[in-house]
Amino acid sequence: MSSIRKDFYIELLKYANKKNEFILNELFEDLNLNQEEKNLFCERLIHSKLLFDSTSKSDIFMISIKGRFKLLEHEELTEARISSKQAKYIAISAIIISALLAICSILLQVFHRNKP
Repeated sequence: MSSIRKDFYIELLKYANKKNEFILNELFEDLNLNQEEKNLFCERLIHSKLLFDSTSKSDIFMISIKGRFKLLEHEELTEARISSKQAKYIAISAIIISALLAICSILLQVFHRNKP
């Protein structure tokens, strides 16, 4: 069973975005990475330079432009999900209010017709 956290990738991007430069040991300690996460980070993320650009010093890293855009896309998607949930609740509330008003209108008409 995998012991990698669900948002491991996003946590790394947020950390790298917050810090201008960081050392690997500092990253590992600050994020409390387990051994499997450390291995994944070293194997895939550093060597491919997909997310982090190494500066002229080999032990100092920083987030790449592509990494910043990935983080921005994630944050925009998260905000869009929140907005869509709010819009859904507002729409459901409007439907319920409309239904209640229609029922009240019908009941009032029936009540006035039956009034002597």
